[in-house]
Amino acid sequence: MIVITGAYGFIGSNLVAEMERKLTEELVLVDTFGHGDKWKNLSNRRLHIMLEPQQIEGFIRDNHNSISCIIHLGANSSTVEDDVDLLYNNNYRFSTRLLDLCSIYGIRFLYASSASVYGDGKMGFNDSDNILDIQSLKPLNAYGWSKKILDEHCAARGYKNIVGLRFFNVYGPNEYHKGEQASVVFKWYNQIKNSLPIGLYKSYSSGYKDGFQKRDFVFVQDCVDVILWMIHNTAINGIFNVGTGCARPFIDIVASIENVLRKKAIYSFVDMPDRIRKHYQYYTEADISKLRDSGYNKEMTSLEDGIQTYIKQYLNTNNYR
Repeated sequence: MIVITGAYGFIGSNLVAEMERKLTEELVLVDTFGHGDKWKNLSNRRLHIMLEPQQIEGFIRDNHNSISCIIHLGANSSTVEDDVDLLYNNNYRFSTRLLDLCSIYGIRFLYASSASVYGDGKMGFNDSDNILDIQSLKPLNAYGWSKKILDEHCAARGYKNIVGLRFFNVYGPNEYHKGEQASVVFKWYNQIKNSLPIGLYKSYSSGYKDGFQKRDFVFVQDCVDVILWMIHNTAINGIFNVGTGCARPFIDIVASIENVLRKKAIYSFVDMPDRIRKHYQYYTEADISKLRDSGYNKEMTSLEDGIQTYIKQYLNTNNYR
């Protein structure tokens, strides 16, 4: 069986959908639903073993002989969360307890890291497994720091039977429940469709014009495909960037949504809130050469193709994966 934490969330529910289609292993889903619409992410799925996070450690101890892999996607993913104890306990301490159990029982451990560990990007986007390289990174927020120290912890173990995936800016179906943490693709689609004005952040860096701050936007299906590949290629271990390898300006997202909807956006450039301005990333671009060198050769989805698929197959039809 394969255990997936964060299974009801954005990436997790897309992964479960694909695993139902492609794999035969029994799935164990670990997460909580809360009070919103997160349950809809599983509305098209079969019934699986479903656990709350506090049950997983006992479940692993009782069923370790049957578990081939744990995919740990569950975390507090808010980049503006200021409760550092919450981030430390959820994203680091809980993760290392799972990792300890995997180490004891010889279970493969895949976990979600983040491009937030790279901070402002001035030191590059090198997904080295070397602990000194990881320690030199300077995240701009507590969320990024919580992921960095987990990467350090895994590096200290030599990434033995461990894979960390540094996801860049992910967008796609089943992120509808995320509120302010949803992608700009989702937010701007709804605003353009309903003729509402979009506020693009002004630039406070001389190197970037307003609207031309760049990010590596990666379609969620590409993230799922990499995870599935890592499940099957058990000889591959380490930390890997997961992105397209091509940074795109925010203004390109507006243009892509306009092209699919055949409707012009109403937008202006607005002041960036102080709480975001102090740790804003102006540029992210995944260096995916290490992933390619490991043998993963599937082409990444272009921004235009990803947005078209997202809108036509999901957003326009109110469809869940």
